[in-house]
Amino acid sequence: MDPEIRKVDCSLTELYNGCTKSFNVKRKRFNADKELVDNEKILTINIKPGWKQGTKITFPAEGDESVDSTTPDIVFVIQEKPDPKLGYCREGSNLIYTYQISLADALSDCSLQVPTLDDRLLSFACPEVVSPYYEKKINGEGMPISKSPGSKGDLIIRFHILFPKYLNGTKKLKIRELIANEDLQS
Repeated sequence: MDPEIRKVDCSLTELYNGCTKSFNVKRKRFNADKELVDNEKILTINIKPGWKQGTKITFPAEGDESVDSTTPDIVFVIQEKPDPKLGYCREGSNLIYTYQISLADALSDCSLQVPTLDDRLLSFACPEVVSPYYEKKINGEGMPISKSPGSKGDLIIRFHILFPKYLNGTKKLKIRELIANEDLQS
């Protein structure tokens, strides 16, 4: 008999840190008089740090019993749901964080502070010019790798440069004077 498939919604934070989820499963079971009756059981899943969407957890023979077939398994499938901690997404074992940076900070030295999914705050200098499509990689700060405990992917910071809504003529001239003869990146 085909297994019963059920979805388990997990946030990226839950998949990063690991968590425990319990489910009250209603199924048909034979009682002492060999009659099918409703039965409830709590099934608990210990979600390991780093599990991916599509990971399957099987509980053998926990489905509905019946007279003419074997009792099916219940299979829970991990589904990644949108995370309340904005700015993060996952690419394999890497975490991608979108950092909003002002144009002034993008063109000058700045310090970055990035909140992590385990409630730390990473602080580091960014002395380089941040151009569109620029990425900064922090080794070992990505998703835990479930098949290799203690190791993690990388954190990749992608920058979203915030431009001023308006500049008056004087400011435009000053900016032009300051950066007109600089080497340009392509």
